[in-house]
Amino acid sequence: MIFYPNKCMIKKIVKENLVYIIILLVLSIMYYIAFNSRIYNYILDFDYKIIEMVNVVENKGLTIFFRIITDTLGFILPVIVLLYMIIHIKNKLYIHLIAPSYLLSVLYVGIIKIIIARPRPLVALIKIPITHSFPSGHTLSAMVFYTLMCYILTLKSKEVVRNLYMILFTVIIFLVGLSRIYLGVHYPTDILAGLVIGLLSVII
Repeated sequence: MIFYPNKCMIKKIVKENLVYIIILLVLSIMYYIAFNSRIYNYILDFDYKIIEMVNVVENKGLTIFFRIITDTLGFILPVIVLLYMIIHIKNKLYIHLIAPSYLLSVLYVGIIKIIIARPRPLVALIKIPITHSFPSGHTLSAMVFYTLMCYILTLKSKEVVRNLYMILFTVIIFLVGLSRIYLGVHYPTDILAGLVIGLLSVII
């Protein structure tokens, strides 16, 4: 049976994480100001410099590799694992750890995408999604999912094993974010925002 939080628990969660919630609100205001002022020109300059560096190494092999990364590690694998946990694992504690982070991050990203309304890059190696560009949902989801999976899988592990998992999942998160830039569907600052928001969602 899946547990649903009551009003008292929600109030407790808000109270205990008030600092991080305020940080999210402050970030939202900063994003809005940055994307509606002269600062946006500097953001674009930074983005295009990184994109140019990534485009230099573009080739057919890397395109196939990053398409697999963005589809499999960025979407398919997390969905399969979460469905398996919901259906087969009796102890729903793990779902209680992951679900709120996903719900919070998805809700927040949906709102920010509408408020900022940043267009996607004009040229991409795959079909350009119809949603807005900022922030990166794939990167945020990867941060939430793999960070929590690392925590779950290393609860009773030795330090060496824990460090190996941390390295593995950090590399995966990095590759998912990089794949979105390489494939041309996101700007680098979209990825950075996804990482920050994802981490704050996990902490909360």
